[in-house]
Amino acid sequence: MPRLAIVLRSLFRGILSRWGKNRFENGVYIWRNGSFEKVSSCEELFKNPGNYIIYFHNNLCPHCRRFHPLFISTLETLGEILGRAIIVRVVCDWFTSKCSDPDARKLFSELRVAESPKLVYVKIDAGGVKKILDLSEDISILRSLERLRAALLNLLREEAGVVESEGV
Repeated sequence: MPRLAIVLRSLFRGILSRWGKNRFENGVYIWRNGSFEKVSSCEELFKNPGNYIIYFHNNLCPHCRRFHPLFISTLETLGEILGRAIIVRVVCDWFTSKCSDPDARKLFSELRVAESPKLVYVKIDAGGVKKILDLSEDISILRSLERLRAALLNLLREEAGVVESEGV
C-alpha cells in the first residue's frame, strides 16, 4: 500500500503543478496593451456601445487550460485588427458553483454559460444589447489557432466597419 500512496501523491503533484500554470484570480478582465487587467466592477464595462468578445474561462477546466494559450496568441497576433473590439475574460474556478467574484458569477449566469471554454460576441449600441452570438458552437475554432483567427476576423468583418483591412 505505501507504494500506491507514493505513486498517487506524485501523480497529483504533477496535475496540481500544471493546474497552476493557467489559473487566474476569479474576476472580470479587459485586454489592454497586450495583457488582461482586472476591472474593479463590470457595471461600467458594458454601458458603452461597442463590439465585445467575451471569453469564459474555468480554472478547473482542462479544455480551458489548453485553449487559453491559443486565445492569447490570437490576441497578440491580431492586436490592431481587433483594436476596436473590446476583449473581456471572465474567470471562475468552476462556473457559478465555485466563483469568488460576484461580477464573474453574474456574467456566467446571465449569459447561461454551461460549458467551457466559451467565446461569446456581444454587440451593444445606444439602445442596449443588439446581438449575442455563441462563437463556441463550432468547437473546431477552439482547437485551432488558424480557425480561431479566421472566425474572429470574419465576425468582425461582417460587423459595421470593425475591420478596415486584413493586415494578417
